[in-house]
Amino acid sequence: MHNSRVTARRVFLLAVCVGLQGMLQQNGHTFRSISAGQHAGMLIGFVGVFSLFIAGRMQWIVNPLTLFLGCISYSFYLLHHCLGKHVLLPWMDSLGVPYGTARLRAIPFCVTIATIFRVYIETPSNTYIHTYIHTYIRHWYKAHKSVVIT
Repeated sequence: MHNSRVTARRVFLLAVCVGLQGMLQQNGHTFRSISAGQHAGMLIGFVGVFSLFIAGRMQWIVNPLTLFLGCISYSFYLLHHCLGKHVLLPWMDSLGVPYGTARLRAIPFCVTIATIFRVYIETPSNTYIHTYIHTYIRHWYKAHKSVVIT
């Protein structure tokens, strides 16, 4: 919709997606973790951001902070649940920190650990893997060059 045009069919499909997402509500909670009001707020927010993107009003989101968060997002994705739910939150609970406060305090810690993983594990291993794969493909191509149809 951003690169072409908004059509009635596309708006209808978007409405179907939002409607199906709304149907995930069961007993006033979605996935037993957020209330119906929180779920509705998230849906409205997502549709709002999507609408702004379609209208070309989201350029401001590209900034050093969001680029940094994008760089560490995979490491954060892999670590945050295990680290937060199974290590940090139980530890802070044992210290008497309220759950909501503990969740907020866990975020900078998880971001820091994800950054360390990104810099010292993810990036070097990706570099090694890409180099290895590139070398393998180059050697395979040289060995099979006469068989490859051009």
